[in-house]
Amino acid sequence: MRPLLPLALLAITTLALAGPGQVQLRLDRITTVTTPDGKVTERREQNPKSVRPGQLLEQVAIAQNTGTAAIRDVRITVPVPKNTTFKSGDLSSAVVSIDGGKTYAPTPIKETVTVDGKKVERVVSSNRYTHVRFVIGTISAASAVTRSFRVSVN
Repeated sequence: MRPLLPLALLAITTLALAGPGQVQLRLDRITTVTTPDGKVTERREQNPKSVRPGQLLEQVAIAQNTGTAAIRDVRITVPVPKNTTFKSGDLSSAVVSIDGGKTYAPTPIKETVTVDGKKVERVVSSNRYTHVRFVIGTISAASAVTRSFRVSVN
């Protein structure tokens, strides 16, 4: 049996939203379950106390506008939790970082490497993502937006 990892190792963070509101981060453990009638479904456990290597987690960011006017140009930057590897997420309105949050680019990120003396462009593996920045745009007054991505525990 593999050891349990305390979630403190995963660096859960709460972020601030520019304007009247807040951003909350939640980490959910996702378990695949087969029901008695044979249907496969997912069970979600919010903020588990510990996790095991190989388990699937979903990092959920909820941006809430508590004001009476819209907040514009909303961006939420979420680190890929430590001791995990990025697996999936809707990145159509996001950019990612592979350098600890210093720079961001849309996916797929490409890099130029030298292979057999020739420069070759290749797609960077998503397991190198360190941060995800969701470009939300506008959040209407008294509303919320949720974005998420999935990781596996190393």
